[in-house]
Amino acid sequence: MQSKIAVLFFLAFMGLEDFKDQCVSLWKILLFLITGIFYFCIQYQWISIPIFSKMQTSLTSGFPALPAIFLSVLPGTALLLLCWISNGAIGLADGLIVLALGIWIGFWELLGVLSGAFFLSFFVAGFLFFFHKKNRTETIPFIPFLLAGMFLNLFFSQSV
Repeated sequence: MQSKIAVLFFLAFMGLEDFKDQCVSLWKILLFLITGIFYFCIQYQWISIPIFSKMQTSLTSGFPALPAIFLSVLPGTALLLLCWISNGAIGLADGLIVLALGIWIGFWELLGVLSGAFFLSFFVAGFLFFFHKKNRTETIPFIPFLLAGMFLNLFFSQSV
C-alpha cells in the first residue's frame, strides 16, 4: 500500500505539470524511475534494509525477480517504441513514466491502471473533439489520466 501512495504522489506532481505545461521535467521522471528500482530491489531483497525486511506486496508473489522485472517494464517499453515509431505523437515522458510505473506496481496492476487511463482518455478526447474544443492534431496530457487510472485501480482493487 505504501508503494501505491508514493506512486499517487509522483503521478499527482507530474500530472499537474503535464496538465499545465504539456511537458514534465526529466529529473522528476528519473527520480520516479530510480526510486522505483530501489523499491523493487527492496521487495526482492537484493538490498537488505532491516526496516523493510518484513515488507511484502503482491509484486513478489508468484514470480522470480528477473522475469517479474522484464514483464513489468514491457508496457512502458512498448509505449517508448510507439513514441519512436510515431515520431513523438505519443510523448516520451508518457512512455518513461509507464516504464517506471511498471517497476513500482508490477505488470498486472499496471495493466489495470493503463486500461482505466486509456478508457478515460478515449472518452475525454472524444468529448473534446465532439464539442470542437480540440481538433485531431492537438494533444492532451496523458499523465493525469494515469493518475485517474491509479485511483480507479485503488478503488476497485481487491488487495487493498
